[in-house]
Amino acid sequence: YLKIFLICILAGIVWFAKPVLAHSYARFVSRLEATYAPRNAPSEFYRPDRWKICVDLIQDNLLIGLGPADVEMELQAKYIENNFTVSVSEKYNSHNQYLDYTLRFGIFGGVLLIMLVGLLCVNAYLNWQYDIMAIFLVFAVAMMTENYLSVQRGIVPFCMIAILFYKEHYKKSFERIYLNN
Repeated sequence: YLKIFLICILAGIVWFAKPVLAHSYARFVSRLEATYAPRNAPSEFYRPDRWKICVDLIQDNLLIGLGPADVEMELQAKYIENNFTVSVSEKYNSHNQYLDYTLRFGIFGGVLLIMLVGLLCVNAYLNWQYDIMAIFLVFAVAMMTENYLSVQRGIVPFCMIAILFYKEHYKKSFERIYLNN
């Protein structure tokens, strides 16, 4: 009876989630087709074309960046200039965390983010915590195509994992220094 009950629960979940899944699938397919279609001009669904816009903005504001408040406004203006109508209506960001931080805080902000992620990975490796290192590497790679540190569901797990890693790291250091003497 448990199997039948679980199958019924699963069927109910699929039934109620069907409209959401259908919409998500249709959106995914349309973006995939737009990304890989033959291109004669820049496409707003092709992320490297959006990244080129960010690089243009970074070149104009390399040292100090645009500031945290002005990035969205400047990106929207560039999207309008390049006729990226969906990017404007959906208020797309840069879809690259490294470019986003460089755009917001200048070259120092971008380098600081790269150093932070790099140091987290190196420290995890040096402390034989390969599982934590793998998580930070996944974040490092994922931040090439998304702005995880700009949204709640990205920055909270990143910070919690970093804090837990350093808590464990300092606990081991404390034990090694003070308890072994």
